[in-house]
Amino acid sequence: MAVFTIHQSHTSDAACDHLNSVGWDGDFAEFQNELEVRRDVKFFGSEKFRSEMFEVYNPVARCEAADLDEVFHIGNTGPQDALRRYMPMHSVSVGDIIETHTGEHAFFMVDGEGFTQVEVA
Repeated sequence: MAVFTIHQSHTSDAACDHLNSVGWDGDFAEFQNELEVRRDVKFFGSEKFRSEMFEVYNPVARCEAADLDEVFHIGNTGPQDALRRYMPMHSVSVGDIIETHTGEHAFFMVDGEGFTQVEVA
């Protein structure tokens, strides 16, 4: 078993208010990374991810599992006691990042199919 950390993004109230005032085609201003993660990364995964976007991710849970597939499974169907939650989280889905802590310390984005290693800033 290995230890993994699940990172998820959260859109702040201020970013939502800004989005409501400018729309998806407007200037995202200081909320660019936050809103582009919500608009693009949550649908297209690593294809639309840039390393600086990691600033809007938070560690939400720690999990012991055999591999990334098992982290995905536990993050969706449990057992829930296998997760040590740091804060509220949604089920693991496209655009979430799983951090490995053994061997090569690395970050993997959940894609529509599988996982892609990403660089984080």
